[in-house]
Amino acid sequence: MIWPSIGHHVVDINMGCCRNTDGVLSIALWSHSPHSLTRPSRPCPSRSWPVLMSLTSMSSPALSRPWIFALSMLAMLVAFAPARAQEVATLRLATGLPGGTYFALGGALANVLSRPPGSRDCDRGGNCGVEGVVVVAVSSEGSLNSMDMLADGSVDLALVQADIAYRRYAGAVTTDTNRQLGASVIASLYSEAMHVIVHRDSPFHSIQDLAGRRLAIGGPQSGTRAIATLLLEHSGIGPDAYTAVEDLPGRAADRFFDGEVDAMFLMGGDPIQLVADLARDIPLRLLPVIATDYVVPFLALTAISDTSYVGTTDLVPTVGVSALLLAGDRLSPEVAQALTTSLWTPSNLELLASDVAVGNQVSLSSAFDGVAIPLHPGARRYYLDAGRLQVTETGAAPTAPDNSVSTPE
Repeated sequence: MIWPSIGHHVVDINMGCCRNTDGVLSIALWSHSPHSLTRPSRPCPSRSWPVLMSLTSMSSPALSRPWIFALSMLAMLVAFAPARAQEVATLRLATGLPGGTYFALGGALANVLSRPPGSRDCDRGGNCGVEGVVVVAVSSEGSLNSMDMLADGSVDLALVQADIAYRRYAGAVTTDTNRQLGASVIASLYSEAMHVIVHRDSPFHSIQDLAGRRLAIGGPQSGTRAIATLLLEHSGIGPDAYTAVEDLPGRAADRFFDGEVDAMFLMGGDPIQLVADLARDIPLRLLPVIATDYVVPFLALTAISDTSYVGTTDLVPTVGVSALLLAGDRLSPEVAQALTTSLWTPSNLELLASDVAVGNQVSLSSAFDGVAIPLHPGARRYYLDAGRLQVTETGAAPTAPDNSVSTPE
């Protein structure tokens, strides 16, 4: 259906529904743009019932939060009308923007962490989410925006880059030790990789070659932008030495496709669906990010696979950062512990691995990778009970992880 103009926002929303064996409706909403479509690629798994809410504007970064809330409530009324007589706790999960990894993963997490009233028990083949809880995934403008939404209570959970979370935390404890971040960690989920994309026939072979060019560096509130500007600066390219295009991923991909930008930066799990779609449409290359001379806490050396994208034949060295699942301070320890337990349920890990490309990287063995801010008390309970954590909270400020990209001063 096409919603009328909301101010200067024009939104095209489609609903895709499916039923599982418990008869619970699944709703997916997506925006209409050639390179930002995020539609269900296959029928919903029989044991999952996604509540995926993508609310994006055709002409501006995001809808206002009142409209996000109103539309999410509309989706909830449609999806869970049969269970309205029973109590349902709704949690909102800030993801990212269509085309990005957080958006896809957020929808999958909403599936596995939810279990509405009347669902079949987990041990009887039903959903293994938290009983009586429905997680609604809502799009955000990026990690910075998601942190703001957590702090003001607009959402209960969020997917955020580890470097962004730490900077927020370090800023809070530096200026006033009594201030709180407004969020803490449920788990580290996977490692993201910086993609620097150029046209295959372009003369660019390193970040240094991008001086003076038109560069899509990510939206103003995105983690992509934070790292892209840092990498450019460390390559000797200051903000006045290039034309910054701060579009959202889908629009940036359209501009790149049309030749309106020379390079596109995008942080995400390898492979990123948006990049895979572009690679099938036009010839492109990935620039290496040679990071031996950078001093960047939380960025680790990694590589993009030679099989991730059409036309890519070699490993591409780059830098990566951990993606964290955070919870707001208002979330009770009991609910946080239940969410953490559900996340690491083997059947839920299998669903994540089958639903999204980065799902097979989500592992309990790497639950603390890149984590340098406090665990949520409820998550801490889970890890202590599971024998994954032997220390208690000291209250001391965290330090950057040992795998930071750095060199002697």
